[in-house]
Amino acid sequence: MLKELMDSYLNSLKDFNEKRNHAQVVIDKEQGRLEKLQKKIDKMKHNLYEMPHPNWFDSIFNPLAEALSQKLNKKYDFYGPFGLRNETTIYFMENLNISICNQDTWSITLYPGGLGDGIIYYQTGETKDGKDRNHVTDPNGFNMLIAPLPDSIEEIEKLLVHSKKS
Repeated sequence: MLKELMDSYLNSLKDFNEKRNHAQVVIDKEQGRLEKLQKKIDKMKHNLYEMPHPNWFDSIFNPLAEALSQKLNKKYDFYGPFGLRNETTIYFMENLNISICNQDTWSITLYPGGLGDGIIYYQTGETKDGKDRNHVTDPNGFNMLIAPLPDSIEEIEKLLVHSKKS
């Protein structure tokens, strides 16, 4: 009887060891696949991190300034982006080597405030009236009224502010 019990135990132990060894082989194989996948994921994360984000300034403001410059037959320069609103003024002038303080300029101040919605704003030249005057946000331009920039170059050209120096 003891021999039968011992044989039964030894057979169970043999089956257990075979199943455990097989499971370990499968685990090792899957662990290798997992490590390869993790390396692939890490590489993809790195590529995602290194992926260049579209730049609103290069994609929108530069081509817009270039189109207006050609229409006006003027040179242009950017002042900005500045402040919490990323306020950027595009100045159009005859000579880039002369200060904007010493020559006639045409300008427009833009804000990339609605990029996710496809909207660029421009400063209307008006300020807010009422109780918000002299607010802490005024130095960052929040007292200036803004409006969506029109779509056409002709409409935008009409919004340019002329500053006569001569």
